[in-house]
Amino acid sequence: MKRKQKILGFGVASLMFGMMALPMVALANSSSWEFYMDRAEVNGDKNKEYHYMNAGNMKLSGSVNIDSYANGNLKIQTLNFTVKEWVDWSPDRLVGKTSVTPSKSDRRSVSATFGKQKQGKYYIVVAKQKDDDGYNISGYGDLITN
Repeated sequence: MKRKQKILGFGVASLMFGMMALPMVALANSSSWEFYMDRAEVNGDKNKEYHYMNAGNMKLSGSVNIDSYANGNLKIQTLNFTVKEWVDWSPDRLVGKTSVTPSKSDRRSVSATFGKQKQGKYYIVVAKQKDDDGYNISGYGDLITN
């Protein structure tokens, strides 16, 4: 009888510990993003590419690369990364911005922190500073909260 009580007690304790640990696991999450740009802008909202993030300190990290170009004499434009929170029935909230200038010779990393954010639905807009410059650019990375 005592053995059954010990096993039952251990099972209940394990279950309670597991339930307490579960919220700790859910505090951080990561959502991958990627794009291929053959024009002047890639807009996550227009493309329905959303990131469902937990509350926490938000960070964007990744890299970009020039895949091809139509005219090598044009100046490479800086890419602006904008993270926004999708808000129902009102204008979307700006979370933060960062930028990077792609290179013909190597991948360039992009990284920014945006402070504490609430749980919600977010998207990324990547835009060239001016009109299309003829360069086709790809990028990938993660949006993270912890």
